[in-house]
Amino acid sequence: MIDFYAKLYSETESWRPSFDFVGCPTVSTEENEWLQRPFTEEEVLLIIKKCEGDKAPGPDGFTMDFFKKCWDILKEDLMLTIQNFHQRSVFEKSFNATFIALIPKKPGAVELKDFRPISLIGGVYKIISKLLTERMKTVIGKLIDEHQMAFLRGRQIMDEALLANELIDSRVKQKKPGILCKLDIEKAYDHVNWNFLLKILKDTGFGSK
Repeated sequence: MIDFYAKLYSETESWRPSFDFVGCPTVSTEENEWLQRPFTEEEVLLIIKKCEGDKAPGPDGFTMDFFKKCWDILKEDLMLTIQNFHQRSVFEKSFNATFIALIPKKPGAVELKDFRPISLIGGVYKIISKLLTERMKTVIGKLIDEHQMAFLRGRQIMDEALLANELIDSRVKQKKPGILCKLDIEKAYDHVNWNFLLKILKDTGFGSK
């Protein structure tokens, strides 16, 4: 099992073509300043309240209900941790500790490739991650092409399925020949190159934070 995931999440040295993002939509200076501003206590509390309280905890053992109910006790230390992350762009290694739960993709799954790894992360990591996500939501829509329908505010993945259905139905009714091509990239999210992601962020105007 260790060998399987070590191989999955590692990358072999290989030549990669360069890509020029000139002409792509970018984040404005004003948006960048807003995105990189310090996190406020109100912002952090709102994120915590939005989290489902009874989700399985990570290695720290704390659910979001713990952070909600003990906010008055925790907020000073938690805000200090978050502001330290904002200033230094790093946090304690222990915050990145994760439990991996394997969920079968299909009945009778036997091979590891047939299981979906679900990460159970710690509370502080989850809060920081959601803080960044909420800010990114305000600008990400203009950066990603309109044909990408999933995982974006105001867009639904079913819209693409309905569009495909209408196109096929139109061809059938008109009795016109056509070709349908469905591509499924195996474990696409696991194989994205980190340097590529960092280049995209830089070329689309995001600041160092």
